[in-house]
Amino acid sequence: MTEMELIVVYSFGQLYHSGYLPELAIRGEPVSRIPRIVEGIISQKYQNSIVFATDGSKDEDGCGYAVVDGSFQIVKQIKLPKTVSVFLAELLAIRQAVQHIAQHPGREFLILSDSLSSLSSLHNRSLQGTTPIPWFDVRNHIMQLEQAGKTVSLMWVPAHRNVTLNEAADAAAKLACKEGEPETYQLNSWDISYPSRVKALHQWQNNWDNGDKGRFCHGILPRVSTTPWFYETEFSRREIVILSKFISNHSRIATHLRRNNIIDDDTCECGLGAATPNHLLLTCDLYEDFRGELWRKIIRTGILPDLEVILKSKNFELYKCLAQFIIMSNIDM
Repeated sequence: MTEMELIVVYSFGQLYHSGYLPELAIRGEPVSRIPRIVEGIISQKYQNSIVFATDGSKDEDGCGYAVVDGSFQIVKQIKLPKTVSVFLAELLAIRQAVQHIAQHPGREFLILSDSLSSLSSLHNRSLQGTTPIPWFDVRNHIMQLEQAGKTVSLMWVPAHRNVTLNEAADAAAKLACKEGEPETYQLNSWDISYPSRVKALHQWQNNWDNGDKGRFCHGILPRVSTTPWFYETEFSRREIVILSKFISNHSRIATHLRRNNIIDDDTCECGLGAATPNHLLLTCDLYEDFRGELWRKIIRTGILPDLEVILKSKNFELYKCLAQFIIMSNIDM
C-alpha cells in the first residue's frame, strides 16, 4: 500500500475559532508527490506570499532552532539550553519568524513548519497557567500583524519528504544545536514538566494498546487523551452519561449484568432474545414507538445499524439520537 500524507494550512482566523476546519487538507497523496504538491500549493494559493520555513532540533550537544527565507538564506539560527524541548524549540522558531515578519515591508506571508504538534497547539483555545510563553507570543504577534494589514498563514509539511525549503530549515536547525547564536531561555513549569508528560502519555498509550481490558472502548477511542471524548460538544450531562456507558461497555443492561454474575438470565422482556444493546436499540418491539428518528438518522448517514459501528463513526448527531432514544424509552442504563 502506498504511504500517504496529510498537508494542512492554518489561517490566523482559524486559530481563534472553535469548529476549526483546515484551510486546506489533502489526503491520499503518495509521499513521492509531496514536494510537487507543496510547491503547487505555494505557487497557486500563496503566489503573492513571502515564504519562511522554521524548524527546531535537539541532539547530544543541545537544542536549537532556525528560520530560513524563500531564497534559502538563514534569517536566524539560535542555540538553546539542553533543557529546552523540541516542541518548545519549534514554537520559538515560529515566534522568531513572526517577529521577523513584523519588520518586513511585505503584506502576505506563509510560514512552513514540520511540527504539527506546535501548529495544533496554536489552534487549541484551552489556556492554562502553564502554557509556554511563546504560545501566547505567536498568537498575539499574528493578531497585531493582522490588525496592521498583514496576512500570516501557517502551513504544516511532512518532515524529510524532500520539500527543499523545509529541508534547508531542518539542516540549519541541526547546525544551530552546535554553532547557533546562544540564547538563554527561562523555563516555566510547563517547559520543565513537558518531557515527563510526553513520557507518561507514551506509557499510557502503550498500556492502552496492549492491555487485556477495555477492548471494546479501545476500538472506539484508540488514542489516549487528556481531554474527554465529549470535549467541546453540546451534549447534556445526561446524554454524556448514557453515551459514556455505551462507549465503556459498562451499563445496567441485562447482558452486561449477566456477564458480571449479577443476574442469571439476560433474556429481554419482549421474549425475543437476549437484551443486548443492539437488540434494545434497533429491534426490540417494546421500544418501537421511540425508534423512528434513530432509524431515519441511521438511514440518512448510511452507517451500518450496529452499536459498535455507530460509536466508531464519531457521528455526534447520531450519538445524540442514541441518547435521546434511551431517554424517551426510559431504558435503565
